[in-house]
Amino acid sequence: MTTIASQGTRTVSAPSRPDRTTRARIQDPVALAVAAATAYLEIRAGRRPARQIERLLAPVVRVELARMVYLRRHEQPPIGGISVLRVISSQPGPNILDGAVVCRDGMAVTAVAVRVEFRRGRWSITALSTPEDQAATRRRGTS
Repeated sequence: MTTIASQGTRTVSAPSRPDRTTRARIQDPVALAVAAATAYLEIRAGRRPARQIERLLAPVVRVELARMVYLRRHEQPPIGGISVLRVISSQPGPNILDGAVVCRDGMAVTAVAVRVEFRRGRWSITALSTPEDQAATRRRGTS
């Protein structure tokens, strides 16, 4: 730990740089859920490449994301940007965060369900979907 002198005789201790595991532990899972939800909507609409968030996703979620992009490839992307309207979260356990991120995507409003779990020293997205995803899967008969 380094000590930094300030005005007068008072000293302020600056925290030492946390190691990689500590940094992962202090990452905010709610902020991660919101970022993943907005990125998911952008990827699904074809406005962002999936590779930008793949390292945050559990393997099964990567497969589901690729399938959803494939199923929605011919749909017209919404006009306008994505804005977060509300975030609802709960922590059913110390290493799990369940969230619903309500977003405006163009003129439509949707909720993105997100599960974030702390695994192997870092937070990871283990579930990510919208109600429209289920409808798209049923419509195409790929359930």
